[in-house]
Amino acid sequence: MPEQILEVLAFVWSYPGVQFITYHVAANLLVALAAALKLGEFDPARVWEFLTSKLAPFVMAYFGAAIFGEGAGLAWLAPVAFVAIEAALVQDLTDNLARLGLPVPDEVLGVALVKERTSEYFDVTDNGIVNKYDSKEISDVMFAIAESLQEHEE
Repeated sequence: MPEQILEVLAFVWSYPGVQFITYHVAANLLVALAAALKLGEFDPARVWEFLTSKLAPFVMAYFGAAIFGEGAGLAWLAPVAFVAIEAALVQDLTDNLARLGLPVPDEVLGVALVKERTSEYFDVTDNGIVNKYDSKEISDVMFAIAESLQEHEE
């Protein structure tokens, strides 16, 4: 049984998006811990809450989108999920850097571009990612958003 669990975890970890999201959540956790310690707000219980409210749902959402997208021929699904998740994580990071007293303009971290391209279609809240429109209405533009972001990076 433990061997099978390790195989599943290795399979999930083999996706670069899962690795990147995990590293990003770890970076966010370190900055959040620094901010909490600086402001005297540290609560050990919140570390577990952070991991269960950020790492697990974001990894499962991305991995689910990647697997479903591959199986259903929807190649755009994983990149769109990745962009939406990263928008939420970058927002958390900038919020915590600001709590540390560091001025962090959105443009420096690329948040403005991600928000501009995704906010028309999604609301990214503390409770997750919510479509503003049903999936049929936005399915034609999702691939265009992912392509546009990829072109911008190049």
